[in-house]
Amino acid sequence: MKTTKYLLAAVLAGAVLTGCSKKDNNYNIAAVTALQMKPTASVSLVVQTTGQKPGGMLDWTMGTMTATQIQFDGVQLKGDVFDLAEYTGKTIKSIDILTPSSSTLGALAVPFDTYTRAFFAIKLAPGGVTSSTGLSNSLFLNGLFYPRNANTSAKTTIEPVPIQIIVNDPVLMKSVWLANLTLRQRNYSATFVIDVNNITLGIDEAMLNNAVRPYGVIYITKTTNQNLYGIVVRNLENHMMGLQMSAELMNSVNDINTNTPLNTKSESTSVNDINTNAALNGALE
Repeated sequence: MKTTKYLLAAVLAGAVLTGCSKKDNNYNIAAVTALQMKPTASVSLVVQTTGQKPGGMLDWTMGTMTATQIQFDGVQLKGDVFDLAEYTGKTIKSIDILTPSSSTLGALAVPFDTYTRAFFAIKLAPGGVTSSTGLSNSLFLNGLFYPRNANTSAKTTIEPVPIQIIVNDPVLMKSVWLANLTLRQRNYSATFVIDVNNITLGIDEAMLNNAVRPYGVIYITKTTNQNLYGIVVRNLENHMMGLQMSAELMNSVNDINTNTPLNTKSESTSVNDINTNAALNGALE
């Protein structure tokens, strides 16, 4: 059985879209009418990019992601049953991942409640139109690969090799899990932290030296250097994003309960190191 309900309040936009997706993978599905009657908190989803660290083996000159959906999944333990609710909203946003910056993707309306476990997510997919290449990519990186001297960390005198990473598959980038998240009558902000250096974790110099180079370029795509492409996609999917949450306090403090309450207006709490419950994670797989 599936019931649907989406609630999205677009930031600085007057239109509100409604609908929800409640998954039924062995979870209890609450009645739609009960969910619809609950008041909701507005959670703005923000992307913060850190840029790349200088002096690396890879020197990126252009990098973008295309976000097409924002999402919140919350789990509640009711008796012996896990109740999972998913709220999604559409967006089209090109993210420059090489320039340290912050941009808002949109906002979700999520019912006031306490969630045993929860996460936010961004779906990357081709979307939007560019002038020369048609649809933009889920992820696009263009730059140079600098082989290293075998005995030092210095760059060699060998000419750098052009490299491109092009991901056109839909990818769901999840935040870390939040434990015991309580949403009340507040305006919240969930900030994803994206580090471009994490995209190529696990790809070493030997792999790039042995990569196929059509026309002298290392292309990492679904059809070329597929082993490297698989590493990139897994890095995007496997909790690459850190997450910070903050709340605009109105009447009281402790608006976000993630075992570290907020005590001042707009104070942020990092949840990168929250431990997950092994039994719960096993039930969610």
